[in-house]
Amino acid sequence: MFNTITLIGNIGQEVKYVPMKSGGEMAVMNMATHRYTGGSEKVTDWHKVVIFDPKKTEIIKRFVKVGSRLLVKGSLTYEEWNDQHGQKRKTAQIEVGYRGEIVMMDSKAESEALLTPTTNNQSVDIPSGF
Repeated sequence: MFNTITLIGNIGQEVKYVPMKSGGEMAVMNMATHRYTGGSEKVTDWHKVVIFDPKKTEIIKRFVKVGSRLLVKGSLTYEEWNDQHGQKRKTAQIEVGYRGEIVMMDSKAESEALLTPTTNNQSVDIPSGF
């Protein structure tokens, strides 16, 4: 059996970078996806995405910002903890490791406008999948 989830959505807030015990950092993002109910009502769902691969994290640091549109492929996992009242809580998250995938889906024009350095007119090569 496989545990794979693929989402396409937008980053909803600044990416957080957390040091890992093994060295390097992991990136933690909140991604918004949309779905429609039986009628035409649009519903937004929020997903916690955790990237453990240091190379992917470095690319996230360079190219991803609030509003960036990404395709994320990883594993669905659950985090459990006790809240301040002692109640057990459980949250789903998408973990992207070495075998996971992230694809930047912003248009080339949007990406170039965001990534062109202001100190000179050289554009930055944008990875399509990493």
